[in-house]
Parts: sequence; C-alpha cells; structure tokens
Amino acid sequence: MTDGRQVFVVDGAGQSVEAFASGLQESVGDVTAESVDLDDVMVRLCRSAVDCLVVPADSTATDVSNVVYAVDGLYPELPTVVFGTDLPEVDTVAVDAATLTDATVVETVADVLDGDRPPSARQPTRRETLLAAMFEGFPAHLYAKDADARHLITSDELIAPSALLGLTDMETLSGDEMYDEANYADDWRVIGAGESVLDIDEYADSTDSFLRTSKVPWRDGSGEIVGLVGITQDMGELREQKEALRRQNRRLRKVALMTAHELRNELQVATGHLSQIECEGAAVDDTGASIERVAAIVDKIVSLATFNQRERESTTLWLSALVRDVWEAFSTPESALALADDRRLVADRDATQLLVELLIDNAIVHSGPAVTVEVGGTESGFYIADDGPGIAFDPPERALEPATTTVDSESGFGLYIAQQIADEQGWVLDVSASDAGGARFDVTGIESP
Repeated sequence: MTDGRQVFVVDGAGQSVEAFASGLQESVGDVTAESVDLDDVMVRLCRSAVDCLVVPADSTATDVSNVVYAVDGLYPELPTVVFGTDLPEVDTVAVDAATLTDATVVETVADVLDGDRPPSARQPTRRETLLAAMFEGFPAHLYAKDADARHLITSDELIAPSALLGLTDMETLSGDEMYDEANYADDWRVIGAGESVLDIDEYADSTDSFLRTSKVPWRDGSGEIVGLVGITQDMGELREQKEALRRQNRRLRKVALMTAHELRNELQVATGHLSQIECEGAAVDDTGASIERVAAIVDKIVSLATFNQRERESTTLWLSALVRDVWEAFSTPESALALADDRRLVADRDATQLLVELLIDNAIVHSGPAVTVEVGGTESGFYIADDGPGIAFDPPERALEPATTTVDSESGFGLYIAQQIADEQGWVLDVSASDAGGARFDVTGIESP
C-alpha cells in the first residue's frame, strides 16, 4: 500500500465527506477525500492526481450514468465507485448502499485503494493541465466528443457541463429538433468523414444570442479519428463592432456607385464628342486612350463595391441567423419580421449578408416603416417578400437597373448592387409580386450542405 491517496466525491456537499474520509483513513492510512461539483469534475480530473472517484447515484437530477460514461471515456483506468444503483453499461464498481458513510461504501473504496497505486494516480501531465486551463479560462463553449458523438468534457460557458456530459446533441433537448439534427449531422461529418466544419452561425432562441460553431476531428497517436473537438462562441460583442463597420461601408459603397454612374454618363458624352472630331493625330488618340483608362477605373470601382473581384469563401450558413442579424440593424419599431421555412446555405458569408441587407432595406424604404417582411427558404435558395405597394416598374426587372427608384432620397443603386452580387455568385435574382401584393425577390441557385 502507498500512502497519500486522493478520492473525489461527486456532489459530496450533501454527504458527510469528512466522516467518509475518517473511515477510509482507519482502513488504508493517509487518504484525503474532497467533494467535487458535478460541473467541475472533468476539468478537476485534468489537473489532479486521483485514485478513486465516488459517485452517489442520487447526487443530481442528471442521470449519473451520463457522467460516469464521460469519465470512463477520458479516464478508463480510473476506478469509479457508484453507490445506490448499478450501471451495467459502464465499467464501475456498484455498491448497494444509501449513503456515503455506509460501511459497505467505505469498505469498497478501501479495497480499491488497498493495493498497487492505480495508473490514474499520477501527477497530471503538462498537456492535461494545459487542457484544464483552456476549459476553465476561455470565454467560449469548448467541448470534446467521443466516436459516438457523446460529450466527454465541456467548459461551463453558455451551458452547464452536467446538462451535456455523456449525451449527444440529439439527447440534450435544446427545444428545436431541426437545429439539433443539423448539429448532430455535422458531428458525423467530422467523425465519420474527417471533415472540419467551420464557422457555422445560428440564432439561439433560448438565450436570444447569435452563436458561431466550429468542429474538427480528434485523432489519436496513430491518426485514427476517436471523436471531435469543438468551440461555440457568443458573437454579440463582435456583431456590434461589425454593425458599425457595416453602416460605414454601406455609405461608402453608395457614394462609390453613384460617383461611378455619373462618371460613366460623362464619359459616354466625351466619347460621343470625340468621335465627331474630324481630325486625326496623337492628341486625339491620347484623349481616347485616357477616356478608356478612366472607364476601366470606374469599372474597377463598381467591381470592388459589389464584391466582383473578391475571392469567394464559401461556408455553411443558417438563413434565419443571417436574416435576424441584418434585421436588428435595419428594422424600425413598427416593422415586423416573419421567418418561414429555415434552411442552411453554402455561400460566401459577406456577399450573402450584403445581398440580404439590400433586399430588406429596399422593403423598408419602399414600403414604409410599418412593413411586414417575410423571409423563407426554398428548394434552391430563399425569398424575401413584403406587404408594401409592390413593384412600380413594367417589366418588374427594371427595378434592378442602376439609378432606378421611386423614392427621391434614395440613389436607386440598392437592387442594382443586389443583382451584381447574385450574378457574381452564380445565383439568379428574380422579381415578382408577393402574396400580400408587395414585392418578392427570389434568390436561387444556392448550394446546400
């Protein structure tokens, strides 16, 4: 027997841990017993040398088998004693006893400790303490799942670990089956196919927050996938910063496009006059070349303002999260948003967000502050419709032309930019009447995950 043993008692605050430790000391000598909160147990195991884990079956409302499952997944050699129930699906020592100080519990734990020191009772490695520091300190929801997509360890950011340990996303009961199924499918893309799933945005109704999730494969020393590691972040503060930058960029984009439109008109006039000059010479040729260079610069400005020259960076997006993000910036107190069928899109985030901004802004500007805007997914994209006065142009596609508007204070470039973005992304933007008599814009040709 080796002295200096350490025992963790999960949720031992309601049990007589001191009396339990005294009983152990009478049997096996130098032993300390410490109560560990259920939400902290996995991280504490990362930074502590523990010889035995004791779990009361009725310690919390959480099914204790889920917690023991997670412990066994990361620490399969750690002896675990459960009293008050039997867990045949997990490798534990079960004791038929009601309290921690029951003689049977003390004797069982003493038998576990009375022998060669278990391999688990060692000083934590630097890697384990590093892992503990990350899970304790980062202001984000970190987690690791095993090959069955069950949580083995999580941080306590956003949601308590006790609500997740040992469970898959389909078993955590978030309240929205569609999102749970999508997250679970992402887990299997990572575990089954070895794909990384990065920067998935979604809106959490339960916390009224915007979240971004990334998951990557967890591989063992031989390169085999044994699970995944992931991170989910609350994007609230970053969204506020992006919103300020978005408003500034929107103003600059309008100025650039209005300037480009006016310059094109003047260049067309200059080109027409130049063609009527009945003479030849270097001066005329140089003037024509200068006009062509200015025209090329104008085209470049338009391309930059509409993302035409930007490399596409496709990612997976939830339509509802994208729309809610935009709506908070553009809506009025009287306006209303109706979200129909949600869906996931594989698209460039910035380009898609700008397109949605332009279409929602168009609905509010042309329909009035009390407009109701409906957004929903379709088989190959999404639509944005309003209950305003409808399209004032015949044919309706004229609304997509530059400098076309029925509102004096507007530039008439919003829908033109939307059309340019759709074209560049390989999508189709259609204009029609909505069921409510207003305008409807359908964006099709968008990929699905």
